Order: sequence, then C-alpha cells, then structure tokens
Amino acid sequence: MNGSPPAHRRLDHSLPTSPVRQAAFPSFGFGSSMIDDYVTIDTNLLPEGAEIHHAMLDSSGEALLMAGSTLTPRFFVLLRRQVALQVLVHREDAERWGLIVPQRDKPTGQRHGDHQDELPPLRVIQPPIPLPFANANDYPAPRALLTSVRRHLQERHDDPPFQESRQYDRFPVGLVVSIVPLDADFRPAGDAFQAVLQELSQGGFSVVNSRALEIEYLGIEIKPLTGGASRMIARVMRCESFGRFYSVGCRLIGKIP
Repeated sequence: MNGSPPAHRRLDHSLPTSPVRQAAFPSFGFGSSMIDDYVTIDTNLLPEGAEIHHAMLDSSGEALLMAGSTLTPRFFVLLRRQVALQVLVHREDAERWGLIVPQRDKPTGQRHGDHQDELPPLRVIQPPIPLPFANANDYPAPRALLTSVRRHLQERHDDPPFQESRQYDRFPVGLVVSIVPLDADFRPAGDAFQAVLQELSQGGFSVVNSRALEIEYLGIEIKPLTGGASRMIARVMRCESFGRFYSVGCRLIGKIP
C-alpha cells in the first residue's frame, strides 16, 4: 500500500457536492414517477468499482447501501422488486449516512426476479425499555481503532484474491457506531460504547471493539446524515483478536422500530 486514497470517478448520474440536497434521480427501471426527491451523497466520493447486487432490507422497507458501492441500474431494479422505502448510503468523507427516499406510493403487482434477490425481511423487535445508545458517547472508539479498521479494509480491497473469494457478499464500511450489550430479554446488560462497523453482509455484520465481548446479544445504532437513526439487534456469533483490538461477528435478528 502506498497510502494514496482510492480512485474516484464522476458517475453519469452524479450531482454537485452537497451534504444534503434534493434532486431528480434517473428512473433506472422505477419510472420517473416512482422516485422523485432524495437526499444526495456526493457520488464523486464513491470509490470506483464494486457493484451492489443485494441490499439489506427490513420489514419497513429500509435498505442499506454500503460504502464503496456504485449506484447501478441493477440495484434500483432490486429496490423496485423489494418495495424499498428508503436507502441508507454511507458517506466516507463525513463518516455519516445519507438517504435516498422514493415517493411513498408502493408499486403494485407481484415481485419479480430470481430468488437470490428476494432477501427475507428483518422482524421488528421492541426491547422492554429504550436502549441507551446516547450513553455510548461516554466511551468513544479510539481513533487508532478506526484507523486500524480502515487500513485493514483498504488492504483487503487491494488484494484481488480476497475480492473474488470473500468480498462478493460482504461490504466494507469503516463507520463509528453505538453498541449496547443486551441480555436474552433484550435489556441492557452493560454500558453502551462506541465501536467501528467493519463489514456488513445480507445477514449480519462485524464490529471492531477495544475490548472482548462476552454477551449473547447486542443492539447497534447507525446514525443517518439527516437525523434519526437505524437501530438493529444482533446475536453475537464470535469474538476474536484483531491486532490489539477485537473483531465481533454478529447475525442480525431484528430491527428496533
């Protein structure tokens, strides 16, 4: 690695740089009446290369679009099939998320397309008490942790064998998120803290933390650029060393309304 930033390009549907603005979006199979306005990301900052073939969708129709992904016609056809209501898009420059929001009317008719595109929705889970995600600010993620994760992701991105064998359905993120340890009843089981979301796939994610986790469940909060938050519950499947930190692999089981 030479430390240089990843290559970027201006896509045909790119827009002027702006953290938040509204603009018309090409139909890409939706039809011009299906997508009206959206909160943009700066497409100049999207790394060149990987296409999105799947999206993480929950029961409310929310999808996650990973950093480093190209906005492609195939992705928007998928959104039409899945009746997605909004898409969270990571902005690497701001370390936050933006939204693409189709209009509220859902398309009629049955979904089409091959079975691999039809991902099961996340079930809605309401914890017995509100989870204290805001308290995670008391235990911020060390800057060295974020730097380590992003360096690791860049090294993997530059390794062609990794791209072919492991990266197909795993999308790199490198974003600071809030975590709340949970017990089997989805009640807080420890102090909230910040970690770094390393990768996200169709069924789960991995976070890197400064300490080992000995819990069965955790809540995760991802804050969008425009306010609000996406909150999910996951089951901890593994915890292993990541240099002087710890990588925690999780399987998503539900979305907090």
